[in-house]
Amino acid sequence: MFKRALTYCLIFIVFLTALQWLFRPEILWVDNIGLTAISFFVFIFVSWITKSNKKVKN
Repeated sequence: MFKRALTYCLIFIVFLTALQWLFRPEILWVDNIGLTAISFFVFIFVSWITKSNKKVKN
């Protein structure tokens, strides 16, 4: 679960940085890191909730 979340978040931060590098004069690192951290915790939370619901249904 954590390995998948880290993979998605790494792809997400590279994507955000590449977009800013192409279309803006500066890269906003704090924003990128903040959004990546939030997306990591949201992904972990959603994975945890879906696993909990699957256990309850079975």
